[in-house]
Parts: sequence; C-alpha cells; structure tokens
Amino acid sequence: MAQTIKTYTYNGSAITDTTKGITFTDGSISPKNWEVIWSDSQKTAKGITWSSSTTYAGGSEAAEKLIDLREQRNRLLAETDWRASSDLTLGSSWTSYRKALRDITDSYQSVDADGFAWPTKPS
Repeated sequence: MAQTIKTYTYNGSAITDTTKGITFTDGSISPKNWEVIWSDSQKTAKGITWSSSTTYAGGSEAAEKLIDLREQRNRLLAETDWRASSDLTLGSSWTSYRKALRDITDSYQSVDADGFAWPTKPS
C-alpha cells in the first residue's frame, strides 16, 4: 500500500516531532495535533511548508496496482478451490471461470484499467 510522508518546515527549520505544538515567531503556539486538525491552507497561513514523498509496494504505483489485482484475483480463486478438489468433477463453466481469473493479469495490470471487468462467476 502506498505511503505518503510529509516533511514539515517552519521558519527555515525542519519540524522533527509533529506531535508537539509549534511556537511561532509571533509567540503563539499551535495545538499539539496541528498536523491532523489543520488543513493545508491553515498550515500555509502559519508559515509551515512541506514536501511530500510517496513510496509504493513493489517500487511503483503500477507495481502496487498489479499486486492489488493479483491479491483480489487470488481471493476469488480461493473461494472456488473446493470445487476443484479430487472428489468433485469441475464443470466446464467453472474451469473457464478459474482460467479467466488466472489469465486476467495477461490483459490487465490494474482494476482501474480501461475495459477491466472480473469474469462472470458461474451459478
């Protein structure tokens, strides 16, 4: 899952602990949870600046989306594993459905891709 980290600065100095209040040059002090309760415009108005960096599982946003697609696909396959046990005969519609699930990453890299749709589960 993507994680975005903001690095804050006030009056040219890095803010190393965002759980503490900030004493501003006018003598006022921020609330202790200012990072959470103040909007970006309120932070800007007080002279707080920041930079953001985002890290993704797998190294990129595209890789993270593919990981998510595979995880969702694997859950759908796991729901039907019992149908493929040795003492049951798997019907052709279930065989096709499971194959379509396994092959979905050949056509799509994300559930957000144009035209993406999960295969229809047999009834």
